[in-house]
Amino acid sequence: MTPPPSPTPRASRRRWLGLAIAALALIVLASALALLAHGARSEAGTRWLLQRVPGLTVSGVQGSLIGDALRIESLQWQGGATQPGIRIERLELLQPQWRLLPFAGAWLSLSASALSAQRVALRSPRESSPATGSAPPLRLPIGLSIDALTIAELQLDDAAAWRDIRAGIRLGANDGAEHRIEKLSLHNDRLRLSADGRIGTDAPSQLALQLQASPLSGTPWQANASAEGPLASFALGARLRSDERDPNAPQVDVQARVEPFASWPLAALQLSTRALDLGSLSSAAPRTRIDAQADIRSAGIDRPAEASLRVQNHEPGRWDAGRLPLRQAQVELGGTPSRLDRVDIRQFDAQLADERQAGGRVQGSGQWVGSELQLQVRLADVEPSRLLSAAPPLRAGGAVTVRVSGMPLPAAPGASAPASSAPAGRWQVRVDGALEGTLGVSAQPLRTQFELTADPDLLNLTQARVGAGEASAQLKLKVQHERNGGRPVWHVVGDGELNQVDPLPWIPNAGDSAWARGPHRINGRWRLDLQLPDTLGEQMRRQRDAALAALRGQLLVELADSLLAGLPMTARADVQGDGQALAVRASAAAMGNQATLEGRFAVDALQDTWRLNGALPALAALQPLSSLLPKPSAAAWPRAGTLTLQAQLDGRWPQPRGGSGSLQAAGVRAGEFALDDAQTRWRFGGNADAPIELTLGAKGMQHGAQRVDELQAKVDGTLREHRIAMFAETPA
Repeated sequence: MTPPPSPTPRASRRRWLGLAIAALALIVLASALALLAHGARSEAGTRWLLQRVPGLTVSGVQGSLIGDALRIESLQWQGGATQPGIRIERLELLQPQWRLLPFAGAWLSLSASALSAQRVALRSPRESSPATGSAPPLRLPIGLSIDALTIAELQLDDAAAWRDIRAGIRLGANDGAEHRIEKLSLHNDRLRLSADGRIGTDAPSQLALQLQASPLSGTPWQANASAEGPLASFALGARLRSDERDPNAPQVDVQARVEPFASWPLAALQLSTRALDLGSLSSAAPRTRIDAQADIRSAGIDRPAEASLRVQNHEPGRWDAGRLPLRQAQVELGGTPSRLDRVDIRQFDAQLADERQAGGRVQGSGQWVGSELQLQVRLADVEPSRLLSAAPPLRAGGAVTVRVSGMPLPAAPGASAPASSAPAGRWQVRVDGALEGTLGVSAQPLRTQFELTADPDLLNLTQARVGAGEASAQLKLKVQHERNGGRPVWHVVGDGELNQVDPLPWIPNAGDSAWARGPHRINGRWRLDLQLPDTLGEQMRRQRDAALAALRGQLLVELADSLLAGLPMTARADVQGDGQALAVRASAAAMGNQATLEGRFAVDALQDTWRLNGALPALAALQPLSSLLPKPSAAAWPRAGTLTLQAQLDGRWPQPRGGSGSLQAAGVRAGEFALDDAQTRWRFGGNADAPIELTLGAKGMQHGAQRVDELQAKVDGTLREHRIAMFAETPA
């Protein structure tokens, strides 16, 4: 028998070299794990480890990942454009316990007795990621077990905040086979929710969810919802009941079969409501009393399917009254489940109304093919003032076309679409319309045309023309998101013209006001170029005056050959901002009378300056303006005389740095008051010890039978300590 050949020296060396490399790799891995574990046991090491997580920013770290407790004052993570953002304040993790290789397929697990946060804010991804068409993997390479999760406030985008969240969390329970949420409870400003749920991590991923809801206040009701079955096709049921003894009490019933990863996610649906008040579910929703019926009918995956919705609102009303200005609505859709690259919007029909009567009708149809949606909308006798009290009193009808591109059907991400100029994943909207109707109680013929385009970073009103009788108006406006010196801003540019426009028909309820006495006519133009920071809303809430003063850009308004209460006039206003202050220049002239205003509205209120000059040699010519005032004030309007005014104010009221001015009047006649001649001057400082001075001289003052031939008065000193001298002469 021949003995086996012995290994060659070269093969032996390769074998030993491989074993040495493997041993070295194990040593490096073990050393790395040991270093990580050592670092995680100290506060400095924990801070260092957290700073190495991509997209993660932390501050105020106390404690360690491996220890009795870890506290983080602020934690923020932001991934890519298709990932959400999260910010957590005052995070606290108690008694964390870590395990390596806790079960098959998992590298690490964490268990803790408690995890709490003062506030958690979640922001949706800036861009949507394409749907995969299949269930995501649910088995995780980590395990998580939190006995008591508490969150004081949870903010999801801009929705009403959820508060007092409490739950137990088990990710990778039963050796990774199941995820569970236990005894979840939370509430917002209207609802109280509780839930328990579990889902298997391996196919078919059995789902079991139970949810209960009730209102915090108002009409009592109870709602229950459940979802059971495999994740790819589960049954959903929901039921809401109020007073079981009242046949007209609110109720909702839902039965559905949901296939979230199929081309037609709602395989079947039956929904009905009675006397449903949306306002009881959310503070952002209007008060309603809705009866609704929704159905989805499908005979098979390759057969046409239909969806319909019918709504009857028994208590319509204006938006600003907290109601929904809709009386009836009907929507019918059609498509084929096996190839949802097309959905036909066969019809939609909405009958609008306020609390008293109908407000018009909106009908239309359309189609959604691939990533392009088209709608043809018809309006009939629509009255915006019945939808919103502040809207102008007009009635209009006509056609509007809406085109949306770059927005794929959610159920058919791979569907082919018509050629479109929109880049992938970026939507664009175009709206064209031509409307005709009547304006105001006089029913002036009204006509309007408009073209509008929009995308995530742009709103462009390329043209808007409105005509009513002899009056006309034109408008262009462009709002674009861009960066200025690294700061994201909205750049607003626009201009427009007004010709022979009477504002009265456009003002709601103007017939009951002094302005209705007219006549008014506006001829003019305006131009706008502003940069509004993304954070303007937040800045306005914190410090309104400083936020306004820091604006950059220009606003110019010019009026020529216009009428105000029958008085011919011209006016001009120019506001320019450089980021530190708004420079204001305004002037007005009417019948030989002129007034100018120059000022600076600064971020630093102490740097404000204002100058007002008025030369009114013909007060009698301004008397038509008295018709705009209430009758008692109108009776006191000057019918004769002259007036000259100069005034200056430094700083901002109520804490100015100082001011001065002068006023001269002659031959003034107003009601029973008469003044032959008067002069006054004043000067003051910004504190109680600053000098003040006031002088007044008047002759020929009379009110009814009372008369003063001459009056002299003087005040000087300081606000804290001053002298007053007065001399008056009356008829014997």
